[in-house]
Amino acid sequence: MREGKQAIIDYLGEVGYLENEAFWKVAQALVEVGQSSEEGRSLQELLSVRQGLPKPSSVQLL
Repeated sequence: MREGKQAIIDYLGEVGYLENEAFWKVAQALVEVGQSSEEGRSLQELLSVRQGLPKPSSVQLL
């Protein structure tokens, strides 16, 4: 079972969002609206590490 950032990256790559700029803009907008929520903080963390994210692995999700 994949865990952590790699699992997120694999999922985003598989569904086509990893390289989708509109996805990242929506994520940024949601962070700005809900900064004090747990979800907002999680999205902020994802956005803050976006540039250093690894490429999706070749493993397919079920």
